Amino acid sequence: MRRHRLLSPVWVVAHVLVAVVLVGFPLLGLWQLERHEQQQATDDALAQRPQQPPLTAAQLDGDPQRLAYRRVDVGGTWQPRDEVLLSTRPHQGRPGHHVLTPLRLSDGSAVLVNRGWVPYDVDAPPIAAAAPPSGEVRVTGVAVPGRDARRAGALDGQGREPGAIAAEDTVEFVSHGDPALVGRLVGENLPGVVVRADDGHRRAMVPVYRGGRGGLSPFAATPRSRAGHRGPTRRRRRRRSRHTRRAAAAGALTRAPLSTAGAGSAARVGDPKAGVGR
Repeated sequence: MRRHRLLSPVWVVAHVLVAVVLVGFPLLGLWQLERHEQQQATDDALAQRPQQPPLTAAQLDGDPQRLAYRRVDVGGTWQPRDEVLLSTRPHQGRPGHHVLTPLRLSDGSAVLVNRGWVPYDVDAPPIAAAAPPSGEVRVTGVAVPGRDARRAGALDGQGREPGAIAAEDTVEFVSHGDPALVGRLVGENLPGVVVRADDGHRRAMVPVYRGGRGGLSPFAATPRSRAGHRGPTRRRRRRRSRHTRRAAAAGALTRAPLSTAGAGSAARVGDPKAGVGR
C-alpha cells in the first residue's frame, strides 16, 4: 500500500516545525510582554526611590536591593587611612579611579562611601591630593548595592581573587565596590551598600581631585551659572563655533572688494590673485 506523500518523514517534520512556530511565537510574545510589564514596574519603583525620605545611619544595614538608589543623609568622620581605589573608572574621557573611603557614623558603625574620581596617576591611597575634611562632616548621596570584586590588590601588581587575599596583604584597589571585602580588610562590618556621595544636587559621580590639570575641586561638577543653569555643552560649543565661522565668512564676502577679473570669470574669496582677502 502506497503512503500518502504528506505522511512522509520530510512532510511530518515540516508540519511539526510549522506547529511549533504557530504556537511558540505567540507564547514568546506574551512572555516578552509580561517581562516588559515587570521591568516597567521595577523601573517605576526605582524612579520613585530618590523621592523618598533620605536613609539614616540606622537604616543602612538592610537589604541592599531594597535600599538601592535611595537618598542617604548621614553624619560622621572620614577614615582615609582605610580607603581604597575603585579602579579603573574614566571621567569625561580621562582614565582614573574612584575613591572608596569608610565613614565612621555617629552611632559607632561605618559605611563605605564613594567620594568621587581622581586621575589615573594619583594612585597611592590615602590620596593626599584628594584628602577629605577632618572632623564631623555631613554626607549626602545615593545608596548603590555593592558588587563582589573580581580582583583586588596592590596597583603595581596584577591583583588577585578576593578569596586569596589575607588581612595582612596590601590592598590598594578593588575591581568593584565590595563592602564585604573592604570591611574584612579594615576590620569593619560594613553595610551591603556603597554611598555614592554628591554635593546635594543629586548629580552623577564627581571629581574630588584638587590639583593637576583641569583644576578640579571637591564635588566639582559641570560648571553652572549663578542662575543655576549648566554651562555650554560640547555640542553647543561646536554649534557656536560653526556659527562664528559662517558669520566671519559672510562678513568677508560683504566686505570683500569686487574682483577685477575679466568678463565671465568669477573671483574666489581669499584668493590673492583675485584681489580678495588681502
